[in-house]
Amino acid sequence: MRIFDYTYNYFVNGKFIGHTEDNRFATTMAFYTSEREYVKYIEPGLQELYLEIYDECDKNKWLMHDSPENWLGAVAHFGDSYDYIQLNTMEMKIIDAVSKADYSWLGTGDTKDLIRGSFNKSLLPYETNKLMRVFFNNFLSGMVNTVAVRTLLLCVYSLLIYTIYLICITYFIVFRKRSNIHKRILCMSVVVAISIVSNVALVSALIFAQTRYTIYNMPLFSIALIIMLYQIYADVFLKRNN
Repeated sequence: MRIFDYTYNYFVNGKFIGHTEDNRFATTMAFYTSEREYVKYIEPGLQELYLEIYDECDKNKWLMHDSPENWLGAVAHFGDSYDYIQLNTMEMKIIDAVSKADYSWLGTGDTKDLIRGSFNKSLLPYETNKLMRVFFNNFLSGMVNTVAVRTLLLCVYSLLIYTIYLICITYFIVFRKRSNIHKRILCMSVVVAISIVSNVALVSALIFAQTRYTIYNMPLFSIALIIMLYQIYADVFLKRNN
């Protein structure tokens, strides 16, 4: 993706660079999982700005240490806090800081990107375990949102419907040599499964897996499942009756 981004900008804008603002998602994650004492990892010239952003988020209980213990609550807390951290707090304070001070010592390029890049470099190495927990929670949420809505009852439904889907795929793996139609159905169903997992993993790593990012695979999942169930029905009942 990055090489595509750089190549596109080279041919369109004449510069082999990425687009601005592309690191703000990682910085949002870095702040969500941060603690106040992490200021010691921040470059001295950015420590005051870090504390301004952190303290505002902490005061409003938007950070991970204030999230509920249960999974549903933790996922909802992250989703609810994300835009408040990124757009309402971090971006506003960085823009304000850039308008008041000189950050040329960070290097060349977009100053806001350089500030966020410095935060990412300073914070992310110390947040691996918490970031993985957030990713795992987001991933499960995205899998649910792909086929349903994230409620307790529909989480159970999602587990059931994915189990049925996997059982169907197993059936076609076992009987794929019966005919070309079995091979084609198996190929289609596996591709849909890979598409779902890849999409959910990507959005879970970069932002959070809300419905508008995961719904694209919902019709494909339903179509693949219906086709598999019909073919199994035809194999088991229709051919037996004939």
